[in-house]
Amino acid sequence: SVARGRTYARRAARQAGDRLAYEQAARLLTRALETWSRSGEDEDDRAEVLIELGESRLRAGDWPAAAEALQQAAASARRRLRGDQLARAALGLGAGLGGFEVRLFDRRQLDLLDEVLAVLGTAEPVLRVRVLARLSVALSFVESTDRRLALAEEAVWLAREVDDPGALAAALAARCDALAGPSHVGQRLADATEIVELARGIRDPEMQLVGRRIRFVALLESGDLPGADAELEAFAHVAEQLRQPLYAWCAPLWRALRALMQGRLADYERWAQDAREQGNAAASRNAGLLVDVQRIWWLVEIGRAAEARALCERFVTEGFPSARPWVAYLDAEAGHLAEARAQLDQLVGHDFAELPEHGEWLATLCVVAAAAVLVAHEPAAAAVYPRLLPYARQYAVDGPAIFLGSVSHYLGRLAAVLGRGADADEHFDHTLADHRSAGSALLVAHTLRERATARIAVGGAAGRAAATPLLREAADTYRELGLAHRARDCAALGEPRAAADGARRGLFRREGDHWSVGYGDEVATIRDARGLRDIAALLARPGTEVRVLDLVGPAAPRRAAPEGLAEQSDAGPVLDETARAAYRRRLAELDDDLAEAQANADTARSARAQAERDALVAQLAGAYGLGGRSRRMGDPVERARSAVTWRIRAALRRIEEVHPALGRHLSHAVRTGAFCSYTPEQPVEWTL
Repeated sequence: SVARGRTYARRAARQAGDRLAYEQAARLLTRALETWSRSGEDEDDRAEVLIELGESRLRAGDWPAAAEALQQAAASARRRLRGDQLARAALGLGAGLGGFEVRLFDRRQLDLLDEVLAVLGTAEPVLRVRVLARLSVALSFVESTDRRLALAEEAVWLAREVDDPGALAAALAARCDALAGPSHVGQRLADATEIVELARGIRDPEMQLVGRRIRFVALLESGDLPGADAELEAFAHVAEQLRQPLYAWCAPLWRALRALMQGRLADYERWAQDAREQGNAAASRNAGLLVDVQRIWWLVEIGRAAEARALCERFVTEGFPSARPWVAYLDAEAGHLAEARAQLDQLVGHDFAELPEHGEWLATLCVVAAAAVLVAHEPAAAAVYPRLLPYARQYAVDGPAIFLGSVSHYLGRLAAVLGRGADADEHFDHTLADHRSAGSALLVAHTLRERATARIAVGGAAGRAAATPLLREAADTYRELGLAHRARDCAALGEPRAAADGARRGLFRREGDHWSVGYGDEVATIRDARGLRDIAALLARPGTEVRVLDLVGPAAPRRAAPEGLAEQSDAGPVLDETARAAYRRRLAELDDDLAEAQANADTARSARAQAERDALVAQLAGAYGLGGRSRRMGDPVERARSAVTWRIRAALRRIEEVHPALGRHLSHAVRTGAFCSYTPEQPVEWTL
């Protein structure tokens, strides 16, 4: 009979699932569903098959198809007032019953979980525990930590009341997620250890992986690197047995993290690519996000901050609260100092209200600290220092995709900016001990360089003499790690600076198919490129705006478009009128604010308004032309601007590879756009 055939298909699907053949299980369940008539017979069984199909598709890595089946199951359960089936469909829609990877910012999932709690009431307490736990996690970045923690604590209490190990493990995992801040490392480590034991007791490998993931992060934050490595290997062993894409990407991501810590950049690239491929196979959004977070840090390490800044836009667009601080840091690393200052002004002005304590809070504050140091932003440094001080010997972890090292490192840098030399020295002592204990050669080199920078800032021959051996050791380590550009940075830091009131000498002269370039006493040679010629033209006219069309050279005349139409190749404005109006309103508000502040001699307010206005103008430079006119895709000026900008940026990267000091100077002083210019902070006498 038809009913018997369905029973056999479901039994075969379960057997296929036991063999980890989830694609085969999904095919069998799909065939079983095709046997149902449209009359609605056996609707309870049909909903059960839909839930099983959703789980099978989820385990096979086919999230869209899984969501479709689970939504059908939820609709059926809702019609029949079956709270238990509605709960299981809701749990599947978010991440499956195991909850290894919960989808965030998913309003459909959140609404369904809220609905389930109302329908279940006090019935089905085990399912209620799981729904409470799932809702707590799914509300990350959406609701306050207080609400999330209240949901998780209720789940833990109820799970212990009903004495269900699987439900308790899920509830403890939710509590760990809600207590992800730096003040609760010990609690999370204890809870995660209990999760692993509970999961092993009921032979639930998926929940065991959840517990081991939490343990791995807590061990990193504690600085127990041998323990973290052992946890990584235990996780990888269980994940390999499951042979599911959903669990396969974490281990290579963490191996990439460890490679970055140790400066093994080639190994990092291999593991990161493996993590991305495994994440793509699982249709895992979290995997893609974390691989990109890790790539941002790698790009900074190898001297490609501008690319890292562009990649960070993804996180700004998607509304992650830590994205703006990262933008400030990456702008500072890329030499966009005004933009970085404007971001820091905003954070300080709001008293860091947009950075609630969550899993990335400590790492994000360390990033803010790094930005404040790079642009010498004393208000931000003064605001961040006391916030970081309670966690001085703890380690900052983001993701877990990157390991930013000991918090003492950032405290030392901040103390130097604030003129607290003795405190800086003490923090750097702790940092060196912490980073050597962690076995991170790269972080040790960074610490030596930053300590040297702090000593140089003290001034005088004594400070520079004390910095010299530190810079030498850091440079040697960087060379061993293949980071030649950082080694050259150390050499440049050790050079005496020119007097502030005198012009420094520079060399930028073409000699056949090469250029000789110099700044101070160091000279290097670089192969000819169009971007170098553009830079030379700007150096010849310091402080003068040069039309980008003059740099790009003469172009062939274009055929005029018929009257009333745009020119050929004109694909329309980059920004529409609504966006333009919004930008104009904000600029007008800033102009009014600036005028009022200047009239009242309010220098602090004036500086804030000017910094924000400068940042906004800089951000819009790629979308607007002269007089507020929106650039048009395909417009000759826009094509020239794009070509010259990329030529100059490529040339600056090449210069920085052979002459870091000159590369930094030009990155700060050269501006591109419809008009380009070279505007140094101090005069430079160029030989061209």
